[in-house]
Amino acid sequence: MKWSSCMRVKGYKYTDPMQANDDPKFLTGTASADEIATAEVDVSCKRETNLIPIWRSTEIAIQENMIAKNRDALNEIKRSKDNLMRSAASAISAK
Repeated sequence: MKWSSCMRVKGYKYTDPMQANDDPKFLTGTASADEIATAEVDVSCKRETNLIPIWRSTEIAIQENMIAKNRDALNEIKRSKDNLMRSAASAISAK
């Protein structure tokens, strides 16, 4: 992965961005100089490798695919919610 290669060149040995994000040594409650430096390199590598736009477009594709596969069920849930909201509004206005 380009991001991990970028991090390695800069002296960090994380295999994926979540590993850097979830590093247990940073769970102290206060950001240390090491944590801040790691975060700065992480952001720099994300920018250099265009990681965030890639993640975003991939996540969009996954969600659009899931929506398409479940469109009928999602539409039924929306209809039920809309009916519930109408009933609630009617009950409130009747008081």
